Amino acid sequence: MTEPSFPILVETALPGSDNWPSGTVALGRGDWTTNLGEDLIALCARLEAALAPCEPADRLARLEAELAGDDAGRAALQKALFTAYYTAPETVAATARAAEAGPDDPDPLFDPALVANVVREGRGRMRRIS
Repeated sequence: MTEPSFPILVETALPGSDNWPSGTVALGRGDWTTNLGEDLIALCARLEAALAPCEPADRLARLEAELAGDDAGRAALQKALFTAYYTAPETVAATARAAEAGPDDPDPLFDPALVANVVREGRGRMRRIS
């Protein structure tokens, strides 16, 4: 049996950006819902149905309205989506590319001499309390 993938909900919650895959790219296989409980599947189905008739530009506001007052549902949905997204192979690959590339511009506040001093003096190490 194919698991529901809720593509409109996923794309609304995880639109992606320049170097990050959208939710539908990262979670498009639909297997992200495999371990969700019945209540969370029902919430996703309700949200998918509520978002479907909306124009794409209006979907985020509609999603916020649908989740208003349902803190537990919002938290469970965020946990499920974020866990699935950040462990998806596409997102893991994007993370590796970002780490390999390093920062775009050097931070003007970064002082290598200060870092070397902290390391040399051992600051930040946990001290034993006798």
